[in-house]
Amino acid sequence: MRVHPETGERRLLLGNFAQKIIRFNREDSARLINIFQDDITRPENTVRWNWAPGDVAIWDNRATQHQSIGDFTEKRELHRVTIDGDLPVSVDGRRSVTRTKRPNTQQFQEAAE
Repeated sequence: MRVHPETGERRLLLGNFAQKIIRFNREDSARLINIFQDDITRPENTVRWNWAPGDVAIWDNRATQHQSIGDFTEKRELHRVTIDGDLPVSVDGRRSVTRTKRPNTQQFQEAAE
């Protein structure tokens, strides 16, 4: 969960980056991630862009999940830009931390900065 820095809206961001939900065992965590991901990708929660010459599309990765569908036949030229953004803030006001797996365990710890 994070709070969008401009709108204040709460967002659950998963995509292919989510590996485990802390405080849940691996099986329960995988089930929860699948439930959330299934909801996120339901057609009524998605946008399908119908490209036209000259179109430019921008996704705010702080609030959306982008997935390219390879069902096109025309040649496309893509340029990807990632802007160094803010440090995510959770709904309880805590700033995001990097977590690393403890050696020889399934437990995570905050990475030293």
